[in-house]
Amino acid sequence: MTPTPRPALAAALAAVVLAGCGSFGRTVDGVWDVAMMGETEALRDPLRPVRGTTRVLVIAIDGLGDGALRQAVAGGDAPHLAALLGAPTGDPDVFAHAYAAPGVTAVLPSETAAGWAAVFTGRRPSDTGVVGNEWFDRDSLALYAPVPGSVSSIEQTVRVFSRDFLGDVIQTPTLFERAGLRSHVSLGFVHRGADVFAPPDANDAGELLDGLFDSVLEGPRALLAELDEDTEEGVRAAARRYGLPDLQVAYFPGADLTAHRYGADAARDYLRDEVDGRVGQIMDLYRQAGLLDSTYVVVVADHGHTPRLADDEHAMEAEAEFAAALNALGIRTRDVSIGADDGPATYQAVLGYNEVAAFVTLADRSTCPELGDACDWSRPPRLDGDVLPIARLFRRASDDAPGGPTIDLVLARASRTDAAVPFQVLRDDRLVPIADYLADTPRPDLVRLAERLD
Repeated sequence: MTPTPRPALAAALAAVVLAGCGSFGRTVDGVWDVAMMGETEALRDPLRPVRGTTRVLVIAIDGLGDGALRQAVAGGDAPHLAALLGAPTGDPDVFAHAYAAPGVTAVLPSETAAGWAAVFTGRRPSDTGVVGNEWFDRDSLALYAPVPGSVSSIEQTVRVFSRDFLGDVIQTPTLFERAGLRSHVSLGFVHRGADVFAPPDANDAGELLDGLFDSVLEGPRALLAELDEDTEEGVRAAARRYGLPDLQVAYFPGADLTAHRYGADAARDYLRDEVDGRVGQIMDLYRQAGLLDSTYVVVVADHGHTPRLADDEHAMEAEAEFAAALNALGIRTRDVSIGADDGPATYQAVLGYNEVAAFVTLADRSTCPELGDACDWSRPPRLDGDVLPIARLFRRASDDAPGGPTIDLVLARASRTDAAVPFQVLRDDRLVPIADYLADTPRPDLVRLAERLD
C-alpha cells in the first residue's frame, strides 16, 4: 500500500563522538579549475526524464550534529525546519510529519570527505575507499587530500567542485547511480552519477585564489554565508533551466566552517541566521510549483562537533612532531604532497592527518633497508618489525610528554585489507583487542568504537 506523500524529515545526523572536517590548506593550484566554476552544468546528455511522482529533497548540512539540530528546532531557532517536522508527539524521535533516526553515528574518522562519501553511497569508508580527509593509497602510491590538513595545497578541493574529484576516487556506486532518477546536486561533495551539478558561484570561487578556506576560518561569517547562498541559488538556477528533479541535494557548508572558526555552539546561531531561511526559500520553490506536498525531505550531516582545548602548543603536527619522531628512528617519511610519485617510493612511512585521528601507513622495511631503496608497498608491513616499534614510539612519547599524554589511543594492525585482522589498542607495550580494552577501561565517549573501526 502506498502512503499519502507528505513532507518528512529524517534527522539522521552524526553523533558528536569525534569531531572535524579539517583545517584547510594554504595555497591554491589549478587556477583553470577555479575559473571553470560557476555555471550550472549538465552531467548527462540527454538528461534522464523526470519521473514526476513523489520527489526527494536532501538538505545536507556539514558539521551540524544531531544534538545541535534538535536543540535549534526545540528552541525556535529553525522555524522552517520545525514546520516540516510538525508538532511533537511525545516520542522524541517522532513528529507529526517526521521521524528523527536515533543513534546515527559518524564514520571514523569523522571527517568531511569520508562522511559525505558514506552518506551518498550507503557504504562504509573501507568500501568507498575514501577513508578520511587525508590518506595514502598503497596501490597507486598517491596521497589524497580533498580536504587538506597537513598538505599545503587545496588543488584537490578545487577539483571536487570543478572536476568531480571524489567521483574519480569513490569505489562503490553512488546514490545517484543506484537510484537511476533525474538528480540535481548543488555544491555537494559527491555528485557522480547525477544529471545536473551546480558549483559555487564563479565570484565566490575566486576567493579560492587567495586561500579561501584559510580566510574563511579567520574571516567574517558573511563570507561563509556567501557559500550557502550559492547553494540556494544553485537549486534555483537548475530548476529554472531544467525543472525540479526527482532527487535534489542542497549542500550547506557554512555551519561546519562556522563551528571551526567560532566554536561548536556558533553552529546553532548560524543555522538560525543563515541556513534555516535558505531552506525555507527552497521549500517555497517547491510550494510555488505545487510539489511540496509530494516531496520527502531528508536532513543529514556528515558529523557533529565536540569541544576541544584551545591548545595549539601541545597539538601534534603531522609535518613536524610526527615526522621528526619517525625520522629519529631512522624511518624515511614521504613528503606531504598530494598525488602520485614521479620517482621510486623510497620512503617507508606516510602520514595522513585527520584532526582527531592520524594515519601512519607503513611499508615492509625489509624490502628497502638502505637509503635510496624503493619499498615494495604491495606487501603489508611486518607486525614485529615495522608496526609495533612505531606504535610503541608514539605511546612512549605521548606518555612522557610534559603535562601528561597528548595521544589518547594508539591503534595498530599489520594487514592491508584482511578484515579478520582488526585494529587493536596498544596497552602496556602490547596489543589488546578493543573489547578487552573497553571492558577494563570504560569509554562511553567512544561510541561503537569497534564497529566504526571495522
